[in-house]
Amino acid sequence: MLEKRLEVAREIGTLKAAAGLPIIDNEREREVLERAKKFRRVFEAIISVSRNVQHL
Repeated sequence: MLEKRLEVAREIGTLKAAAGLPIIDNEREREVLERAKKFRRVFEAIISVSRNVQHL
């Protein structure tokens, strides 16, 4: 499942770059982490890895 998530993150990074959009959306990430509650650290790790993949 994480492999698929990273594949999608790469595609999103490509689309963001083509549209001139920033990779990081702090407000969106804050919303996701707020909803994650007890799984917050897991989601923080997933977001971190996804950010790195989008920069490739």
